[in-house]
Amino acid sequence: MNVSGEQATSMYTQRLLLRLPTEADADALAQLMSPRISARLASWPAFLQAPSAASLITDTLALHAAHRALPFIIERRADGEVLGWISAAISRNDPRRAVLTYWLGERFQGQGIMREAASATLPAVFAWLPVSAVRAAVQPDNLPSRCVLQALGMQPLGRGRIWCASRGQEESCE
Repeated sequence: MNVSGEQATSMYTQRLLLRLPTEADADALAQLMSPRISARLASWPAFLQAPSAASLITDTLALHAAHRALPFIIERRADGEVLGWISAAISRNDPRRAVLTYWLGERFQGQGIMREAASATLPAVFAWLPVSAVRAAVQPDNLPSRCVLQALGMQPLGRGRIWCASRGQEESCE
């Protein structure tokens, strides 16, 4: 793992390589995004096009360079296939808190991949970002995501609302 000093670029787990995204990942991310996945995300559109994915990558890398975000592509070590995304970014409302977001392509779900990726990412977030807490918003009926957060030791804080830029509305969350 390389997440100290001026570097926060990649980490290995048993099955995964977590690495900074590049513009070359835009096509793979666009191909993985679907309406079913986007429905669970606040800021990723259902019909993601490669130019929009490239713009998101560029913006997130700028935040990373400023120590305001830690974005990773989730890649399978065995063959280099891109499986999804996990990142944390400093909250706009509270600079001491980061917000964790993550998703996997549909065919990669249910294999423990996100638990593995999130378990490696969370300590790196605290090493890279100047935060004392990490939060995540999850839809109340999203049991798989709730299980990932529980496995990280995160506790529910109650019901709330989150702005979902991808749908242009506020939605309920925990």
